[in-house]
Amino acid sequence: MEVILIKDLKRKGTFGDTIEVADGYARNYLIPNGFALIANNSNKKRFEEMKVKALAQVSELREELKKTASEIKGKTFSMTALSRDGKLYGSITPSVIVNDMIRKDIPDLKINASDIIIDEGNIKFVGTYACKAQFTKDISASFSIIIESDESDEQPELLEAIFEDEDNNTTAEIQTDDDTEPSDADETTDTVNDLSEVSAITDITDEKPVETSEDLDPAE
Repeated sequence: MEVILIKDLKRKGTFGDTIEVADGYARNYLIPNGFALIANNSNKKRFEEMKVKALAQVSELREELKKTASEIKGKTFSMTALSRDGKLYGSITPSVIVNDMIRKDIPDLKINASDIIIDEGNIKFVGTYACKAQFTKDISASFSIIIESDESDEQPELLEAIFEDEDNNTTAEIQTDDDTEPSDADETTDTVNDLSEVSAITDITDEKPVETSEDLDPAE
């Protein structure tokens, strides 16, 4: 389906673009959330009538996002996390990066976990990692994070138990897989239906809305 964007999307396009998207993504996400109009003759005329006012709102939001991007561009944020031999207990997710790292240094920054892209996916080991905040298709900022080891010796037995439990669960999963014959029911496909596409994009797009528009895709 062709739609006219009335807000900037994180990856697929910007205000005024006419783009082709899946029907489900358009009908279940873009249109009801005010990000797009169906590109028919009636809506093309409607878009021209609202274009000046809507663009003013989008431009205002763009300036806010550019300011946010400039505050984190090129910066390095750090935190310590429980680990053993460099392996973290749990993983560092976009939510952790926003709440425990970025907002620790810049408390009032308007940024969401859905804006964060970790180049290597979720982080499970200490080290330095490259990340990016993607606000719209054209507005983004790259930054780095450092995860330092906290091999706490205050409760070594607890830490050891945590990792031992993880190791046991992993072993149990492997044994279960070895003892189970594969069946047709276990097979999965890479097909993504319209609703799952909508869900994926929603994860990447809780943005700061402009009254008339917006978007995106979590891993495009």
